[in-house]
Amino acid sequence: MNWTRSPAFLLAMLPATALAAGFEVPDLGAQASGRAGAFTALADDPTAIAYNPAGLAFQKGANLLLEGSLAWNAVSFRRREGPYTYCKTVNGSEVCTPSVTADSVALSKQPNDGALSNSAGSFPSGFAAASYGFELGGSGLSVALGAYGPPAVGHYKYPSPDYSDANFDPNKGTYGQFSADPRVTAPQRYAQIESRTTIVYPTLSLAYRHSDWIAAGASFQYVFFDATMQQAFFAANQLFFGDLFKNSSHPGCDPNVPQTCGPDRMSDENPAFDAVATLSTRGRPTFTGVLGLMARPLSWLWLGGSVRPGYKVVADGTLKIDLPQIAKRFPTTIDGDQATMEVNMPWQARLGARVQLSDNVDVELDGTYEGWHSVDRFVITPHDITFNTAGLPPQTAEPFIVEKHWVDAWSARLGGQWRLPWTVPLVETAKLRAGLLYQTSAIPLQYTSVDFPSWEHFGESVGVTVGVPAFEVTASFSLVQQPTREVTDSKVTGMASDPQLKPFVVGNGTYNSNYTLAQLGVRSIF
Repeated sequence: MNWTRSPAFLLAMLPATALAAGFEVPDLGAQASGRAGAFTALADDPTAIAYNPAGLAFQKGANLLLEGSLAWNAVSFRRREGPYTYCKTVNGSEVCTPSVTADSVALSKQPNDGALSNSAGSFPSGFAAASYGFELGGSGLSVALGAYGPPAVGHYKYPSPDYSDANFDPNKGTYGQFSADPRVTAPQRYAQIESRTTIVYPTLSLAYRHSDWIAAGASFQYVFFDATMQQAFFAANQLFFGDLFKNSSHPGCDPNVPQTCGPDRMSDENPAFDAVATLSTRGRPTFTGVLGLMARPLSWLWLGGSVRPGYKVVADGTLKIDLPQIAKRFPTTIDGDQATMEVNMPWQARLGARVQLSDNVDVELDGTYEGWHSVDRFVITPHDITFNTAGLPPQTAEPFIVEKHWVDAWSARLGGQWRLPWTVPLVETAKLRAGLLYQTSAIPLQYTSVDFPSWEHFGESVGVTVGVPAFEVTASFSLVQQPTREVTDSKVTGMASDPQLKPFVVGNGTYNSNYTLAQLGVRSIF
């Protein structure tokens, strides 16, 4: 059997590594998040190393900031069967016949009683940075050191299929009763079972203020990347098992003609052929950065902008494969387990304008643009992984390429702050914040999947700062709503080990995904 080509686990390589365009919760930092990320033309705390390092140049003395956040991504998915088409070659020409749409999650004539969900719970992240700014005549120079992770949700856990021997009926070649059938308990298994991703940016920043009205800054960043992903793929061989699909429901199936046989519906998927792949990787040394400018052309107007160039993640690690039940009938061994993953990350630009309405009130409008078209594919390169099946020549795993067809994305953010004009004992300052954001999706509707449960969204944020002698405490809370996505013509396919099999659609269904974010930070200025 050929187990080596295009496994479906490649569809979920970066569930939490992406940077915005809907893959992050609203923004980094309690103060910025309270303003819905409208912070590029303010950047007046150490999170400036990520937003706009030029803002550091206006921060005098020593600043120390420690923050923590918790993010929840409520995801639900109810898989449905969409339209499919049978194609076959007649007299040298391809003839395709559309089928009748199956408009439910019907499986073996029984209903699926509910949608699956992400059970990973809250995801923690943090930010730590220290900066120091000092005067140079009429100018200023600032330096900062920090480390942070992008405010992305880095852990997703969906139902795990039960492939245990106790759940397998060798006489029927199927798994369990309806309640234990992986097609019902884990219909998303070909897109993702579980993923854990960690990204940290250790950062050195420098900023120079030429005068009180213009400054520039730069952040130099190392990228630490660590990821583990798991999902299933369909390990059948068309030539040997094409007869499984050669019936009245599959009039185009001919085991001798490539890509004419394969599961068309959930009921055609036999979990006895499911293999589970687990990819664990650690990124090679990679660097990126942020360049920023800030100007004050008028006494009441501040402008800010920053840009981060795109970069490539190259990660090495292991690829482990748990073979399916069917492999026990054809003794199979695997030699080697090393693999490399490559993904291009997009460039990002921010631009903001802040109006100081009074000494106590300011309002800012920001826009971001992200070049997600650069993420057109994921590439996995196995290194000398060989599959040995009794009676067949050894098969060597070849590079896997998964097309994603993402598009550029943009966002608009409106936020502001009100410094309360009164004080109470021991409270030196109190500030209230609020903001709104809208962000487009980098994921076209047809490529929606549980591996990247983010698309266009609307968000609302509120925040508060209370300052006492020696330090101040900032908290924020954000809600991000995403419209329900009904996908009926999905291009997300569950891939098979044999490229001769016809790819089968697994992404049709109803998707819901919303975010909640709570952040708390302590800042000391001295």
